[in-house]
Amino acid sequence: MDPISEALMRSCIHDMANTLSGIQGILELSDPSEPFSTRNWARLEAILLEGNSTLERARHLAMETLPQASPETGPQWRRHLESLLQPLSVIFRCTLEITFEGSEAHDRWPGDLARGFVLSWTRQILPYVHGGTLKLTCRADAQGLQIRWLPVSNLPGGWQKTPDLRAMDIAARWAQRTGEALGARLSSEGEALLASIPWP
Repeated sequence: MDPISEALMRSCIHDMANTLSGIQGILELSDPSEPFSTRNWARLEAILLEGNSTLERARHLAMETLPQASPETGPQWRRHLESLLQPLSVIFRCTLEITFEGSEAHDRWPGDLARGFVLSWTRQILPYVHGGTLKLTCRADAQGLQIRWLPVSNLPGGWQKTPDLRAMDIAARWAQRTGEALGARLSSEGEALLASIPWP
């Protein structure tokens, strides 16, 4: 097996083991004589959604494909992004403050591809925010889409230009793959991580 395929397989196994451990943890900490609490249902749903996302990303990476980048209106793109970010907030027990700035009328937001990029970076940043608040700002202007995460106390693995593939999880691999496809440029500014995505 070639090194890249082996590293991808190891990442997928590692991430799916984390998903199963999360499910097991919820079940072990629940009282079997009591009904499942609303909080535990929310945690279980969030972990299963994250597991499904990991599998979908791993499948794309293995088959060297990308999700649809069909243009969407700004409001449609925003609503979908917010719904996809909610489970991550539950898993990492933190608050996500999401704001949108700039053009309301822009109707060429690059669909699932750009959302996947934002989600995978957010997924890498949130473990360092555990219990706190992450501010995520999406701004549209004539040049494209700008994303800002604050605070980012530790730059995730996907930030590295030549990362150690053995140490990268699926989210880091997906961030790099979608970033390349979108022509995204990354930079840091104090405690903020910035991404610029030109319009297609």
